[in-house]
Amino acid sequence: MRCRANWTRTIRMRPETRESMEMLFSAKWNLPEAAKHCKLTHKEMKITFNEYCNFHQPTYINFEDAVQLHLDYDY
Repeated sequence: MRCRANWTRTIRMRPETRESMEMLFSAKWNLPEAAKHCKLTHKEMKITFNEYCNFHQPTYINFEDAVQLHLDYDY
């Protein structure tokens, strides 16, 4: 059984597919735009992107560790 870290290194994607995945992952493109760019159907794009997300770590800050600022308003 392969380790997830090794899986991402061994998968080869066409450059336009990789660009579409990165743009979807960073929420710069929507699914129809990304699918059109790499010439996949919407269903194929959903399946491919789901696999991409399973093997890539989130890039957002975990809200449990984030700093919460409180504003004191005097009314």
